[in-house]
Amino acid sequence: MNNGGKRSEVKKVSEDVYGIIALDNKVIIKHCSMYEAFRNKGLKIKDADLLTAASAKANNLILITSDKELRKLERHGLEIRFINFMEIK
Repeated sequence: MNNGGKRSEVKKVSEDVYGIIALDNKVIIKHCSMYEAFRNKGLKIKDADLLTAASAKANNLILITSDKELRKLERHGLEIRFINFMEIK
């Protein structure tokens, strides 16, 4: 199987296993407001982390992560559950 075929297969399996949240207008608006809030406070956050957080917040979802660096997002009204994925059996 060529790389393109394998990537398509992995994409399909990932979409079947994990819900994919669309990057729609409400996510983009939430991202912009969160970005502005962080920038005004002089805080830095990775773009991918902020998009993930904005996706969860815009869709009233709980963000489940093992990344303790995202703890600062709790102060912005995002509900986060921190777990150790290595302990899941």
